[in-house]
Amino acid sequence: MSKKSLFIFIVIILILAGLSSFTYIYTSAIKDKKSGHEEAEHIALKDEEVEKIVEINTYHGEEKYYVITATDSNSEEFYVFIQDGKVYDKVYKSKGISQEKAISLLKADKNPKEINGISLGVSNYIHMAKDIDEKYIAWEIQYKDQDNRLSYYYLKFENGEFIQSMTI
Repeated sequence: MSKKSLFIFIVIILILAGLSSFTYIYTSAIKDKKSGHEEAEHIALKDEEVEKIVEINTYHGEEKYYVITATDSNSEEFYVFIQDGKVYDKVYKSKGISQEKAISLLKADKNPKEINGISLGVSNYIHMAKDIDEKYIAWEIQYKDQDNRLSYYYLKFENGEFIQSMTI
């Protein structure tokens, strides 16, 4: 076997090893992302208001919640929040602000450079000086500020009231 053939063989082996590693990591990440969705769907379907499941997302804030978008018998959408194997809360979509409204409030307040994503979840607001420890159904908007820093902006779902922001 010539040196050129040996070199090509080694390169092919390295490429295959790299692809194999990437595939393993990707499938593990996707599996983790969807882990618990079946159980959350089963819990939500026990609720007599739930006619149909539209979407299931996992929210990782201070605590983990499964956020299920569902419809009732009138085709009205609402959210079911599942935590620790039970329904934490339910709220109709019409009772809060939309994603678009939340993003427009952020843009008016912070002038973000780039919006990375938005998630509905449960925000723990803790303010030690004022002795406040409250939970809100909230929009969490991930964005980059003008200095390219990763930032988070939290708004109450019910009325768009600002809760807090953080920059990393």
